[in-house]
Amino acid sequence: DLNPSSGWLKLVRPLDREINQWHNLSIWISDGQNFNQTKLFIKVMDSNDNPPKFDHSSYSAAIYEDSPIGIVVIKVEAVDADELSKFQLRYYIVEGDPHNQFGITDTGEVFVNRELDREKVDNYRLKILVTDSKFITETQIIVTILDVNDNGPNCKKSEYFEMISEDVANGSSILIVEAEDADENENAVIYFSLSEGDNNDSTQNESLPFVIDQQTGLLTTRALIDREKKSS
Repeated sequence: DLNPSSGWLKLVRPLDREINQWHNLSIWISDGQNFNQTKLFIKVMDSNDNPPKFDHSSYSAAIYEDSPIGIVVIKVEAVDADELSKFQLRYYIVEGDPHNQFGITDTGEVFVNRELDREKVDNYRLKILVTDSKFITETQIIVTILDVNDNGPNCKKSEYFEMISEDVANGSSILIVEAEDADENENAVIYFSLSEGDNNDSTQNESLPFVIDQQTGLLTTRALIDREKKSS
């Protein structure tokens, strides 16, 4: 608003640089008979009055558990409408990672900071904070840890003891060997094989009167047993 007598220009409404950075005013001057004109260009300077904003309220990513330290999982990026603060944004992981398995750079790149183990934790919900030193905005990243075949199968018992009669019929079931694998899906598929004593041959020993089902672990007889020839 321009005072018609003194020529003082005053602000009567709030300014918003993000809407209008320049105001071009035409000033008319008159003595009642003669007129003149001048131009007034007002540049609105920036102040930090806008919070940074993420593109999404949450993000998702997946990474294999054997990924090397330092590899980038995902990059999140916030934008700030203020000219002064858009280069001063800082990112932090503030929740969901108590053992610092992940880190985040000043540019929003989330990376692996420590070795991952899907069998211990198979997903993380990371709360990410970005600040321009005045305002704070948060988002969430759900990181799914993908399985690799890094665990061997384990038998539920280290030894089994069973007594059978030498006159059992061929094909009789003796017992089921139980085993489990901490991995999942195809990485947890277990195959059973049979050998005698300390022989570590992984193939089925054709000389044995027993056979084990490769998929189920069911041990059965496949020949007649003679105790007088071999008692155990």
